[in-house]
Parts: sequence; structure tokens; C-alpha cells
Amino acid sequence: MKAYFHKSFTLQRDNISKLISFVLEHPSASRQEIAVETGIGIGKNASDGKVRPTIQYAVYSGLLQPSAAESQNEILLSDVGEIVFHYDPRLKTSISQWVMHYFLCRPQNESEIWRFFVHDFIPAHGEFEGEVLEEALTKKFPDLSERINKENRRILTNCYIDGNALAKTRLIESYQKDKFIRGTPNYQNAFLAAYILAEIWEAKHGQDVTMVDPTVFFDGGDLATTLNLNEGDLRNCLNEITAIGAIRQLREAPPFQVVRRWDSKFDLLRRAYEEL
Repeated sequence: MKAYFHKSFTLQRDNISKLISFVLEHPSASRQEIAVETGIGIGKNASDGKVRPTIQYAVYSGLLQPSAAESQNEILLSDVGEIVFHYDPRLKTSISQWVMHYFLCRPQNESEIWRFFVHDFIPAHGEFEGEVLEEALTKKFPDLSERINKENRRILTNCYIDGNALAKTRLIESYQKDKFIRGTPNYQNAFLAAYILAEIWEAKHGQDVTMVDPTVFFDGGDLATTLNLNEGDLRNCLNEITAIGAIRQLREAPPFQVVRRWDSKFDLLRRAYEEL
């Protein structure tokens, strides 16, 4: 089941960065070669150890092409990965971490546990303990009940509080051991929010749809849950995106509409980095 692709390993940005740096020069490298050259551990065979989960983290984070997850001799960057790695090869900026977060939890992805955690669990739990998350995961994924335990559900929480993962998103915060609160909105700038909106819009509505009812942004997997926004936060976010010219808001009379005005989602991503 793809929900358990990570096995017992947490997302580690430094390993993903090492992996990408190496495969840029050696896209046909074997898992063993990657392990030796990068220092990412590998077990007795290519399906064991950290190399495979690291590749899959990079795929599900949008940085590698999907074929890299199963390919034994071709690991290529995605279009998004090429932009991200051009601006931030160490994956240290909040822009990169938000991009990775978006892809990791998007509904179209197969990393099902992240999708549930971000879009269903967190919006319903302003404060929670690890055991509550474990119970929710067991109920949601009964086929994984034997694998879901204290250590494995920490993979999810550590993803957003560990400094070597996606902590700069501040999706959640830890105030005591194994106790968490929902974080405050922390997207870096309007261009980043516009880029994520463009990705969601394209995946959900296609490129031919030019306007939507803004209430759709509250749907699970849409802009509000992805960026951890409440109603007021979303309104402010849309105003910021409007100010940079990426959208237009029609509010004169109902039904209210949001009109897309961007030409290239990748130009928005580039501008997000350039605004840092």
C-alpha cells in the first residue's frame, strides 16, 4: 500500500538534496551506487534501507519524475524539481518546503497518510496528542493497523517539526512531548500562494476553467487546508494574490467568482524564490 511507502524512515531534506545532487550527474546510477556516493544507507538489496524511501519521498514531494520511484536505471528531476533545485539545492528555504508539502499531501498523490493528516485530521484538531493521531490513522487505514504505532505516527508529526524536514511550514507546533497544536499560517509570499493555487486549480479544474466560486477553496485538498488557512486567512491570501495580478476577484454581486489571470504557474514559482 502506497500509504506506507516511507517504511520507518522520516523525511530528511539533506538526504533528498544529496540524492538529487548525485542523480543530476548520474541519472542511471543504481541504488547501491547512490548509497555509496551519497552516504544514504542501503540494506541487503535495492528495496531495503534508506535509498528507496528517499527516492520515493523525492517523488511524492514533486521533485523527481514519478517513474523514478520504480525505475532501476533512470532517476530524473520533474519540471518543478528543476526550478526548486536551481534556486535552492539544499532545500532550506520555506519556499522549497512549502512546495514539497503541497505535493506530498495533494489529493492526486499516493502518499495517502499525508493527505489524510493535512486535509482531514489537522483541520479537525486544533490541539491533539500523538495517541489521538494514532487512533485516527488506525481507523482510517485498517489495513495498516499492525504497522501504525507510536514510532510510525511520529513520522508524520516529525515531518512538520523536525528542522531537517518541513518545519518552516509551521503546519503544527509541539508545545510538550507528544502534544501538538495547529500552527499559524506561514506561507512565505503571495507568489508562493499563487503558485500553489495554480497547481491546485490545474489539477482540480483543468486549464480551460477560467473562473470558480471561491467557496471551493475550502474543500478538502484545496487552498485553505493546504496552506492551513481559516476563513479570514483565506480572504487575506486571496487579496494578496489579487494584488500581484495573479487572480481577479468579482465581488460586486453574487455569485462571487475568482478569475485566473496567471499565464505560467512556473513563473509564479520562480517569482516566489526571487522575492526572498
